Parts: sequence; structure tokens; C-alpha cells
Amino acid sequence: MDARDVLDRVRLRFPILPIPQLPGDRLDALDQRLRGLNASLVQLRTELGAREGPVERARDRVVAAINTVSTGIGEVASQVSDVDARVGEARTSLTETLATAEAWVTVAAIVATLMSLYGVLLNLCLFVVGRAWFRRPAAAMLVSA
Repeated sequence: MDARDVLDRVRLRFPILPIPQLPGDRLDALDQRLRGLNASLVQLRTELGAREGPVERARDRVVAAINTVSTGIGEVASQVSDVDARVGEARTSLTETLATAEAWVTVAAIVATLMSLYGVLLNLCLFVVGRAWFRRPAAAMLVSA
């Protein structure tokens, strides 16, 4: 959930970047399924602990509880594989976004370097021109000597 919040903040600050949506709703559904599976396991434990009544009735209760747990495990497994696929897609998309951001940073660094070199060359040219303005001409120096 924290990663989803961070991605949402980055998505708001940089809307041009293709940042994927994490499967938060499916994670919530998976959490509910796991809680239901936990309740089924608690019920199975209770059924196994209670040895009241005829053996056939206890067996039927235990079999029903085991079927409920088995069904819950199957549903959780399918949801986990679905969430895993979505997280894999998000990882791939984040890798592409990272490559795009790195390319932008590289281009920005190149442009900043070129602008800095231009500034250095411009200052060097101004220094040479300014120095030439304040020098006496060579011919005037020869005449006065």
C-alpha cells in the first residue's frame, strides 16, 4: 500500500511519465479471501476438536469444513496468480518508465554541459576582446621607442 501511495504521488508530480497502477483493489480482495480462509481453518480446527455426536455427523462436519478450506485455497491461489501477473506487468512498466526517465536525465545533462561550454567559450571570447581593447597597438610602441 505504501508503494502504491508513492507511485500515486509521483504520477501527480510527473503526469507525462507512464507510471502503472498497482492492483490495490485486487490486493484488498485477496486480503478478504485470506481472512475468510483463516475463518474456515478455525472452523475446521473447532470441528476436529469437538467430538460430539455420532461419528457420521462429525465426519460430515469435518468433510464440509475441509471442502470449504480447499475451495478457499483454490480461490486464493487463483487470485494470487492474477495479482502476481499484474505486479509483473507493473514491474515491466516501471522498468520502461525508469529507462525513459534515465534518457531524459541524460539528454538534460548533455544540454546543460553544452550550455556550460558555450558560457565558458563566450567568457573566453569576451576576455580576449577586452584584453585587445586595453592593449596599445604594437606600431605605436615602436614609434615611441
